[in-house]
Amino acid sequence: MGVCVRANRLIHSVTHRYPGRHIHLKFYVCEFLSGDIVFHEVMNAQWVALKDLKKHLFPPADRDLISDLVERRSFYFGEAC
Repeated sequence: MGVCVRANRLIHSVTHRYPGRHIHLKFYVCEFLSGDIVFHEVMNAQWVALKDLKKHLFPPADRDLISDLVERRSFYFGEAC
């Protein structure tokens, strides 16, 4: 993506089967260090507020994490979020 980050904490891990493939994803809370985001394989991306994540469509493998992030955001990101 063109950025440098520090992975601070693993917050979620999921294994999911899609037709023809099997994936394992790990999600981390990261600290942005430098760079500019460049999307290479995504045609449409946007920044949204954490509280608005559920208004957007996500692949099946991401849905449990998205729900958890929205419902327990202070657990992951502190009270300021």
